Amino acid sequence: MTDSQPHPEHDETRSGETAVELQSGVLEQSSESLEPEWPAEQPAAAQPSSLTLLGCTLACRDQLPAARVLRTTFRKHHPGAGFVLLLVDEPEAVRDEPDALSIADIGVDPQEFARLAIGCTAEQLRGVLRPRLLKHLLRSGSTVVHFEPWVQIFGPFDDLLTGLTPERPVALVPRVLHPLAADGLRPGPADLAESGTFDSSAFAVRPGAEDLLTTWIEQLRADPTMTAPVLDGAPALVDHQVIRDPGVGLSVFNAAQRQLDLADGEHRVDGSALRSVHFDGFQPQRPWLLSADYADNPRLLLSENPVLAGLCASYRTALVDAGYSREQPHPFDALADGVRLPDGLRRQYLEAWLRDDAPPSPFEPDGAAAFQEWACSPADDRQRNSGGSRWTAAVWADDELLRRDYPDPFGADAEAFHEWCAGVGVASGRVPAEAVRRRTGGDLALVDQLGVAVLGSGPLADLMRTAVGSSGLPSADTAYYPVVLRCSPGLAVPAGRYVIDVHTGGGTDADAAETWVLSESSRSAVRRTGSRTRVVTLPAPERERIDLPTRKGARARFELSDEFVLAAHVDHAAERADNALGLVSAFLTAFAERDDVRLLVGVAGATRHPEAAERLRLATASDSRIRLVETDVDLHKLLAAADCFVSLHRGDAGDEHALRLLEVAAHGVPVIAGEHGAVAELLGARCARLVPCQGAGEPDVEAAAEIIRDAADDPEGTAAFGVAARETLLGTHTVARAGARLRERVEHAYRNWRTKWAGDKHGQFDDPLRPLLVARHALHRAPDVGQSGSSSIAPALRKAVLRALSHYDDHIRDVLRSLVDGVEQTAGELLRRQYEADGDGDVESVRAELAQLLRRQDQFGAQLVGTDDGLVRARADLADQHRRLRRLEESGVPVDVTGSDQRVDALAERMDGLTGALEKVLDRMDAMEARQPDRDLEAGVAARRETRPARCSAPTCCSGSCCASTNAPPAAGTARPRRCSATRA
Repeated sequence: MTDSQPHPEHDETRSGETAVELQSGVLEQSSESLEPEWPAEQPAAAQPSSLTLLGCTLACRDQLPAARVLRTTFRKHHPGAGFVLLLVDEPEAVRDEPDALSIADIGVDPQEFARLAIGCTAEQLRGVLRPRLLKHLLRSGSTVVHFEPWVQIFGPFDDLLTGLTPERPVALVPRVLHPLAADGLRPGPADLAESGTFDSSAFAVRPGAEDLLTTWIEQLRADPTMTAPVLDGAPALVDHQVIRDPGVGLSVFNAAQRQLDLADGEHRVDGSALRSVHFDGFQPQRPWLLSADYADNPRLLLSENPVLAGLCASYRTALVDAGYSREQPHPFDALADGVRLPDGLRRQYLEAWLRDDAPPSPFEPDGAAAFQEWACSPADDRQRNSGGSRWTAAVWADDELLRRDYPDPFGADAEAFHEWCAGVGVASGRVPAEAVRRRTGGDLALVDQLGVAVLGSGPLADLMRTAVGSSGLPSADTAYYPVVLRCSPGLAVPAGRYVIDVHTGGGTDADAAETWVLSESSRSAVRRTGSRTRVVTLPAPERERIDLPTRKGARARFELSDEFVLAAHVDHAAERADNALGLVSAFLTAFAERDDVRLLVGVAGATRHPEAAERLRLATASDSRIRLVETDVDLHKLLAAADCFVSLHRGDAGDEHALRLLEVAAHGVPVIAGEHGAVAELLGARCARLVPCQGAGEPDVEAAAEIIRDAADDPEGTAAFGVAARETLLGTHTVARAGARLRERVEHAYRNWRTKWAGDKHGQFDDPLRPLLVARHALHRAPDVGQSGSSSIAPALRKAVLRALSHYDDHIRDVLRSLVDGVEQTAGELLRRQYEADGDGDVESVRAELAQLLRRQDQFGAQLVGTDDGLVRARADLADQHRRLRRLEESGVPVDVTGSDQRVDALAERMDGLTGALEKVLDRMDAMEARQPDRDLEAGVAARRETRPARCSAPTCCSGSCCASTNAPPAAGTARPRRCSATRA
């Protein structure tokens, strides 16, 4: 400790207490502990120069052997110093290391740590905790020296740090003392720039560096993945000391520049004593490399530096003695069930956490299920349609081979990538089974019936679903029906559908057959692209009026009282179209002197478009009556606080403003808007105060100022106008009217689909309604009046008669057209009901089942034929044995009593047994033949299998053939033939 450092009184009792406290872990303070009162600073002249040193490191479980080597060597060369190890593990983990702190001891909230553990890699997590540990240790008043776990100490650091003072509280170690050559060897200048000029493996701080550490903490809190070397910015923020001793920080960056010698058992570097070696990247299983991080073209070879090779061998032995056996995984690399977390999923979680939109961490108590549900769910409609999820997207993003094989995993390659995930991904453990979802896009089943599918999300899609619900049409949220309303651009739709793009203006996808827009102006703009365009009728959203408690709460939130409030909403992404500066000009013109009005502007996109945001801020900074709401922008909160809503958007804006103003008017809030486009067509003068325009869609600022001034002068009349506008809107833009119009359009689209896509799919003669559609064209045929007749004036007379009867002819055509339409609708409805009655019309599956039944019947028939053949062969064998026995008995040849008689007796015994078995077989055959023909086929087969005789295996039985008789009774005077005993059941 230097003379200028605050330090405790130097007496033997206090020094002994300090040593005991450091060894026993007094520094392990919780975040809720009180700040200790450290002794006051002593006069510099009264005490000799001294230094209280405290070493520290952060280590995960897999880095504990290296941390033990560091701790042992540090204490060897600093016997009076303390050493603290922060174990980066779960807060409730068992603490089995001396001088070890947990994350709770340094004031880190367990929930924050659990979310950092899932959002950061191992090194990023250690980087976030490093400044927090240092700030915690500085409370002891000691000089804290930080080392990375892979550092080995060979000499003391006390004399190098005596120059630190409260005004100069930081000591840094440069990685190199001489420039690295750009010769292609590694590490090179690019590697040095990436790693940083100052080595984070060894640096020191003392009291006075708290502001630097606080800045460091805040930077990492905002971006835990910050890759820029933090220490490189320290010289600009705080006075510091640079330790240029060549014996400090010998590493892969500078070992080729410094001469390492061993003399009299002491290592020296460029003539100075070796103090520390940084084994960053050293792997005990590859001891021939100083750093495996630069193995491709290393700048230094251990084979050419035997002294350094000896240090590496000794360090490897020390690691093994400290408990190293093999590389251990990071404790937060996998979930509790062993499934490894992709780095891409960590990035997604971190982004959601920084947006304050993240689920609980799986390392929180009871957080695993919520995290699993979030990770295995799709992030957008593309992933949802292709059966993907956040997890599968992360696996694809992390794997170069997958990116090469499936360039568009949720588009053109969705089916193949989905098969990989369900097969290889799940089998290898890289993808949980829950992360492979059912595909809702791709080759979905198509039901050939009148219905509509609505795809997409947002206000426009919600209104379209409301209209579809009132139309009476069958509907779905997937491409289940032929007619598909796509309300979000870019959604993939399976082939064979009649796709209708519904949007608020802009481009149309190439696969769209039609485009529906909200106004005639948008229709004119879209038709220039050659697309068939129609104007769709939207229902007004049914919303409740804003009540008084909600209004008071919203005004209190924005610090408003009884002022007349004009609200607006602008998006900096469409700065010119939204015309925010025109609105500000109109407000300032209308209320140059009044202080009882306020302009409340909700601003979106301020972060993404800083230039536009700054332009608006400067335009409103001088007027305290204008408030910009740039965070937590909610349209409904703005409406709750507003007396009137103003939108002076220009004519080149899309129809999305009309959707917003429909929502505003449905709440009963008066609307002031430009008189052009969809707003003028949907709302009109009865539902909004319209501002005249100068030229093509440019609202007149002077006229707008007059209108909003009149609104503020008569707040009761303005509120009454808003209520009346709401009633008018709900009365004219009814859900029933929008549903009826949508049904007509969908029926027309369905007929077009049947004419085109159904014809392409089934052939031109397979559509049952095709003859009726062809016959419809006969209604447009004109009569042939030019045909010659018996009189030369016949054609002229025909023309005159047709001219006279043209009204009657039109009437007949209308009647016939109505009849054809009715027949077509009736036929279509009958077809639909027939499909429903037939189980969705799946005739092919019924045919397949019938074919399968026929195949089974043929198989059973073949088995029966085989059984009959076996029986016939058995009967033939038995008859042959019977004939041979008859011949033997009738021959009358004398036989040997001792030999032939014994063989005859044995044969007779076998025949007796065969006779009994044969009688049973014949009885069962008779029963089978007596059965009715309509008996069950399978039962008959089973019965015949039971009666199938076995082959004879007796070596003495008639050359191995079975003996039997036919169904005919035996001849008179002879016994029923006997069979071989080997054929018994």
